[in-house]
Amino acid sequence: MNQRFLIIRLGSLGDLVHAVPAVAALREAYPDAQIDWLVERAHAPLLAQVPAISRVIVLKGRSLGGWLATRAELRAQRYDVAIDLQGLIKSAALARLSGAIRVVGFDTRALREPAARWFYTAQVEVGEGRHVIEKNLALVRTLDLGLSRTLDRAVFPFAVSPSPALESLQSSGVSEFALLNPGAAWPNKRWPVESFAAVARW
Repeated sequence: MNQRFLIIRLGSLGDLVHAVPAVAALREAYPDAQIDWLVERAHAPLLAQVPAISRVIVLKGRSLGGWLATRAELRAQRYDVAIDLQGLIKSAALARLSGAIRVVGFDTRALREPAARWFYTAQVEVGEGRHVIEKNLALVRTLDLGLSRTLDRAVFPFAVSPSPALESLQSSGVSEFALLNPGAAWPNKRWPVESFAAVARW
């Protein structure tokens, strides 16, 4: 019988992208598995571009009614494992509400909200001082799920989407270029201007 997995990472564009390699690793280990991802509505179009995902399930809203509707949809899938890649009380609670046989999350030190641990049936030690991509991969890799391959590399399997901007560049004869995205919403995530300048010069 094919395994059924539920991934929970509800939002934040960058964090969703950081979670994709873990899902790709899971798909590599279980090519025939059902791998669904629960996400907030605003980010569903991004995940629709990830072929490793079987199905994108949208959180039906923040109200009690929305949660109950989401729970009903999740429980109908009869998941074997729910994997919380967010580490919040909210995401952990949704993982438990899914009705999955196993609910797995990070070890307490790696959780953004330590109380989330009470919703898990198992926690995975992912180490400190590592990038979140590596932590996500470590969680998937160290689960006792019968993984038969070494899942050390990070891959980002996104489908190719039409791009009018890219088509415009190519029609103008531009075939090689670099794209820099300076800035961030949070001050502590903003790289110094001189660092971007150094990359641009390189």
